[in-house]
Parts: sequence; structure tokens; C-alpha cells
Amino acid sequence: MGRLQSQTNVLFRTTMVVFPQALTLVVQQLIFLLYPAVLTLALCSILDSLFNADVPTWAYAPIAIASTPVSLAGRIWFHDWLVAHKAARVGAILAPRWDGKAIGNTDLLKLLMGAFETGYISDYLSQKLQEVGGTFRMYILWDTTYVTSDANIIKAVLATDFHNYVKGKQFDSMTKSVLGTGVFNSDGSSIFIPCCLVVSERIHLILPRNRFHRSMTRPFFSRDRISHFELFDRHAGQAIRKLRDRLGEGHAVDFQDLISRFTLDSATEFLFGSCVHSLRNSLPYPHNVPMPGAHQSPAEDFAKAFAEAQTAIAHRARVGWIWPWSELFHDKTELPMRVVDAYLDPILKAALKKAEDEKGSGRVNEEVQDDLEENETLLDHLVRYTTGKSIEDFIV
Repeated sequence: MGRLQSQTNVLFRTTMVVFPQALTLVVQQLIFLLYPAVLTLALCSILDSLFNADVPTWAYAPIAIASTPVSLAGRIWFHDWLVAHKAARVGAILAPRWDGKAIGNTDLLKLLMGAFETGYISDYLSQKLQEVGGTFRMYILWDTTYVTSDANIIKAVLATDFHNYVKGKQFDSMTKSVLGTGVFNSDGSSIFIPCCLVVSERIHLILPRNRFHRSMTRPFFSRDRISHFELFDRHAGQAIRKLRDRLGEGHAVDFQDLISRFTLDSATEFLFGSCVHSLRNSLPYPHNVPMPGAHQSPAEDFAKAFAEAQTAIAHRARVGWIWPWSELFHDKTELPMRVVDAYLDPILKAALKKAEDEKGSGRVNEEVQDDLEENETLLDHLVRYTTGKSIEDFIV
């Protein structure tokens, strides 16, 4: 049995290397969906041989086909019963549930995806929160998701009870092609910055190895680093001037694009010590304003590609566990991340070379390498501990 399991693990690792991530996940899902049918056929065959029952082969087909939905329905029912039982045992009240009219609440999925693609992210969710209170749950394709605007719950998820609300394997599978193993895609003691109010119901174990992330990055998010205030103020002033100039021309401003540029410039200078200067480029004009075509700078290419990669993983999160089926033969993050990698590689190589030169010249004392200098960036600090792809995962 141990040898069979070892061989299976080797085969699985080989599959992960050879095939795209989405295709691998689809194969795993198919195995999960088909194993009840295979098990049912095997059981019928064993019973037939034991009792010499003369059952025609064609009769096995409907039994095997029915076994998959029956098995899934049983799992869903047991999960719901278990959650309700645990809630009753501790005196908890389950949040109201938003149910649609279609099987698997596919009508709700279509509604929310429409809002994501053509409306605002909070469309329908904010209305439902006002209708039922600060928290509700919904079953999208039988996967439970909680949505909340309750400040106390958000505080518990992000701070006081953070260790119980890890992101888990499903989140990792959605975001790994962009975030890798960086701080935004790790659990335990890693740094986590909230980006939404949607909380997965699943709770997983904490992996102690992730404490490495917080120990390295915590000093750079301290209030004591006063020099950062000047950095943010400078970029904020530039963004305000851009806003004032465009409004002075009599045109509307894409405020989300403006804030994205401010964030990108501030973050890259804050983290890398190398600003992409996206605010130096012209802001986009409204679609009804004729403008001559202009060549995008590398900074604009980087910003656009990173936004596309973020949109791709946000789309995955909204469709849930079925996302691999839409990316079977094409990873939607692959092309954008090539642009991101091409932009970041020279910055990373320069930081690594700088660290090697400092070590070679003896300017870095290994025993006191944890001490931070006032002008030291996060990237400068990270290259003391690790090299290669893991650094890019951290800074992305």
C-alpha cells in the first residue's frame, strides 16, 4: 500500500510539472466526480459474482450514472447538517442565506459576474446586505461563501482571530500563477492586506513555515519609518495635479485609473526603491474623445499587464471551483505575467548584484543583517535572505 501511494505521488508530481495548472485541476475534479460511479460498478460486480445474480450489463449503467449526483447530494446534505449541528452546539445563529431560483444558484452567479464585468463590484451584494443585515451567505454551485460588512467580523477575520481564517488550497490554486508563494498568498504569520469582504467558510490548518514572511516584512510596515510619509505625499501631490489638469481641460477622469497609478508609483518606490513613474504618462481620455494613438511606455505596459493579471484571478475567485474549466488550454495570467516579469527582472538582478557586491566588499555584517537602514527598501532587505523567483513572489 505504501509503495502504491509513493508511486501515485510520483505520478501526481510528474503530472503537475507536465500539464498546465488548470488541466491538472480539471483531472482531479473528474476523478472526484467519477470515483462514485467506478466504486458502484465494482461493488455491483462483486455482488454479482458472490450471489450469482444474472444482472444484465446494461442495467449497471443507470446505477453508475445515478451514483455521482446521489453521492454529491449526500455530501452537501451532510456538510449542511454538520455546520448546523456545530452552530447549535455553541449557541450560534447561522447567517441568512441568499438563494436563487436556478439549480446551484447559477442565476446568482450570472448576476454577480455581470456586475463584475460591466458594473460595480458591490452591485447586488450591497443591496442584499442592506436587506438582510450586515452578513449573509450564499451557495454558488454548492460552495458556501459568506459576505459581510460587519466591522467586528472583519476585525476578527483580519486581526483578532486571523489564524482561523486562512486562504487555503482553493485560493492558492486561483492566485498562484500571479502571487506565487508571496505574502499575499500565504497563511499563518504572513502579512495579509484585505481586498474584499468575501470570506470562505473553510478553515484549514496553519503552516508554521510561513512565519518567515512576517519576520522579514514587518519592519517595513511600521509607523516609525517617517521617511515614507514624504514619499506618499510626493506621489499624492502629483496625482492631484494630474486630476486638476485634466478637469481643467473639461474632460472626465477615470478615478480608479488615477488611484491605481498613485498606488503603483508609491508601492514600487516604497518596496523596490525604483519607481515606475506611471503618473508621468498621460491619463486616459473618455471613449468619446478622439485621440491619436500613442505608444505606451514600459511602465504603462507593466501597469496594464498587472491589472489584467489581477482581473484574471478576481474572475477565478468569483466563479469558484469551476474556474479551471474556462482555462483548460490557456492560462489567462500567462501573457500579462510575462510583461510583469520582464519589467521586474532588471530590478531584481540589480538588487541581487548590489547585495553580492556588499557581501564581497565586507560592508554587510552577517550577524547584524536584521538591522534596517533608514533608506533601505524591502527588496534590499529580502535579498539578504533569499534569491530567485521567491523574491519576485514577495514583491508582487
